[in-house]
Amino acid sequence: MMQESSSGPVLENSSSEMNAAFIKRLKIAVATAIIRNKPSHMSAREYTENLARKLRQKENSWRGRVRKLEDELLKTRQELVLSRLQDAGIEINVIEDFDWNHHGTEGESQETEHPASCNGTDLVFPTPPCSSDDNQNTHHHDTTLKNNALFLHSISQLKSIPECHRKDINETVFSTALTAIHHVEIFTVDNCHSEWNHGKVLKEAVKGIVGLFDVKDVGDSQSLLDACERFAVKLLTSLVEHGGLNNNGYQQTICSLVTTLGRRDQLQPTILHMILNHLKRISSMLRRTQEGKQDLDCVLYENTFYLCSIFEDVVFDKGSDGGGLKSRLEGGMIVSLHDGLEDCLLHISREYPLYAQFIWRLTSALECLHVE
Repeated sequence: MMQESSSGPVLENSSSEMNAAFIKRLKIAVATAIIRNKPSHMSAREYTENLARKLRQKENSWRGRVRKLEDELLKTRQELVLSRLQDAGIEINVIEDFDWNHHGTEGESQETEHPASCNGTDLVFPTPPCSSDDNQNTHHHDTTLKNNALFLHSISQLKSIPECHRKDINETVFSTALTAIHHVEIFTVDNCHSEWNHGKVLKEAVKGIVGLFDVKDVGDSQSLLDACERFAVKLLTSLVEHGGLNNNGYQQTICSLVTTLGRRDQLQPTILHMILNHLKRISSMLRRTQEGKQDLDCVLYENTFYLCSIFEDVVFDKGSDGGGLKSRLEGGMIVSLHDGLEDCLLHISREYPLYAQFIWRLTSALECLHVE
């Protein structure tokens, strides 16, 4: 028995030695092949880097093709879902396009006019100077996001998902929401430092996603909630780290997207605590700066005020009638947020009066809500 038990480690050591020897021989074989086949005008290092770059391009190309096929399949599934709903006698207004001239609030229509990068043009997605393949990818993301937004707006009209084919319908709806989030991230989180223009499709896509919370059997999905929370984390992180301070079009659009997410009851507490945690981190940075332990992070400091703007818009609903501030927050949440904001100003309010003024504005409004 002792001999059998001791044979295990011996075999494992032997196997690992064989693997190490094989890897060593493989490296030698690859190096020899590179030296023999490299062009005379290139060094071995340059030739190796060129091969690695081509392999990455092929891999990215295949991934892009797979993604496009998946998007086409999802669009077919969406059309099948809408057809099934209509065949089942469900009243649903299938939205085929957005009325950009009348859809949305007045504030949103004004918002698309002022950024300097837009030059008065309408609803243009970012198209950085790049190859034709990248231009085609941008167009693909644009088209796919718009199709998904239209489908989500159509589904969000329902009060519940009919029992017939409920599983298939829910799977398609959830897949569409995840795909829409993915494409919004491409235009915001992934390409936040490229030449960037506004796109109302981004806002309409997010409105369609949160509209699912009103649909029974979809809105109570924990998976949908988790996906939206992860999405909000990425948007807020991208916002505070964005260095394009001379053109605030990007930050304003991110503010609009996060506010749309945060105004939903299911997401409001989580997003407010996310913002509060960012403010605490910024306050800690300001304290260390005041003590001479680090330099001021100007990007982080400037983007702080966008966080305060989101916080205010998420907490307070001014309503279409402008009849004063309204909030759905419970008393315990209000107290917790108020105390957290006050802690942000410990030992720094005198050195950073503008920052303190923004925080005091929020705490004062919370105090008014708590009294009510």
